[in-house]
Amino acid sequence: MSVVTDRLVTAADCAQCKECCFFESYTLADTPSVSDDTAVRASMLIPEVRFTEPYGKRLFLMLPTDDPEIFVCPMLDHSKGCLLGADKPFECRLFPFALMQRDGVRMITLSPSCPCISEQSREHMKRTAADLLPDVLAEADRRPELVRPYEAGYTVMCTEQLFTEG
Repeated sequence: MSVVTDRLVTAADCAQCKECCFFESYTLADTPSVSDDTAVRASMLIPEVRFTEPYGKRLFLMLPTDDPEIFVCPMLDHSKGCLLGADKPFECRLFPFALMQRDGVRMITLSPSCPCISEQSREHMKRTAADLLPDVLAEADRRPELVRPYEAGYTVMCTEQLFTEG
């Protein structure tokens, strides 16, 4: 799956914003899951990169910032953006969408925290999510830890029922 933001915002806007690369202390357990391939690539780029495994899910050990409540992804180059490019974790490639589940139904949702998508039409975002759905569900079948419980504030773009019925 390609990087979703490439279909919704310019790479320059995304690299300048970097909003999705910062995490508040209470959201650290929700940082992106790191696959074996991504971990190898990250370690090649930054040998001192570290990981943590809460809940049986490998995550980057986020780095502190000047604000003790805010942490940053170790793969963020503040002038260039993500060092991993297309090899970034699945959730990062999917952003500003997120894969969630409610009442046993998996869905692609839209994050309320991406400031770069405000100019996109809802219909364009829904079409993009629907186009991604088969690949996203296939990855979720391989890696169930990628599916998060639904969170209030996220907008449902499409559900797996659309894929199985359509």
